[in-house]
Amino acid sequence: MRADALHRRTAIIAAACQLFRAHGDDVALDKVADQAGVSVATVYRNFPNRASLIRACAGYMGNAFAQFQQRLIADFEHSPASGEDYIRAYATHILTIGLNTLIPAFAPEDLDSLSPELTAQRDLLERNGRRFIELGQQQGEIGPGVTHLEFIVGLLSLARPREVDIESYQPDIQEKIIDLYLAGIKRGHRA
Repeated sequence: MRADALHRRTAIIAAACQLFRAHGDDVALDKVADQAGVSVATVYRNFPNRASLIRACAGYMGNAFAQFQQRLIADFEHSPASGEDYIRAYATHILTIGLNTLIPAFAPEDLDSLSPELTAQRDLLERNGRRFIELGQQQGEIGPGVTHLEFIVGLLSLARPREVDIESYQPDIQEKIIDLYLAGIKRGHRA
């Protein structure tokens, strides 16, 4: 792919991710085109349908999250003294990248039926996630029995879209919910 075509394709994916995070995955594709600075025809030339754009967003977000995981894990391994900060950074990142809006759109009922590319990416994210949990447990910041899947699903459940704008009543509610959640994660499972 030519450099200019790759640049346009990446701009479309980045714009779609941003809009999907804010408004869900049913955003009109002409809005995606406007945000990316391209025509709707260019969006359709790159992505024949919404599902292909959503899959591309999943891959894009997955790559970005894998890079984040790897940087955080490397830092955690070399500077474990501030384990609580790493756990909070991981949790906050999960809540801010927008996975809660895209996972329902691209994840099939059976995760074993993901495309080979997304399956490989899921496996990398899970390996990184297991290492992250292991480091957190070694530091006493993640309790016994907690798995990476539990950590992620719990956070995504907290971040699901709300019908009421609770943040207008209590602007720091997400931070307080993260505090409560991480306190539970630190304790781990009941014996």
